[in-house]
Amino acid sequence: PIVDIVPLDSVCTKPCQIKSFDLRTVTKPELAFKAPFRLSVSRNDYLTAWVLYFEVGFSALPQPVWISTSPRAQATHWRQAVFYLDRQLTVTRNEAVSGELSLRQNHRNPRDLDFTIS
Repeated sequence: PIVDIVPLDSVCTKPCQIKSFDLRTVTKPELAFKAPFRLSVSRNDYLTAWVLYFEVGFSALPQPVWISTSPRAQATHWRQAVFYLDRQLTVTRNEAVSGELSLRQNHRNPRDLDFTIS
């Protein structure tokens, strides 16, 4: 992937939560996963990439803190992960685009992640 700031006007689908973790109880094995996704297209357009980001809430703090790296939020230094498609898809408003995301820690470099999107 390329890590970049994606302008919101470049996004042609509604957000879709792929996975949720409780940071107080999640185990390392749970961080490797496969999960289906289904995106709802918000306008007629060309789909050229998948955009991944995270949102996290620290709600147990005396003053809760919420961080979003979404294209819909103020830009952060984390940005978004952009996975360009081999070929663009022509999509129409209200169409559903579905697939599966797999994520696991890289075996050679534990600081890297291996993604598969199908």
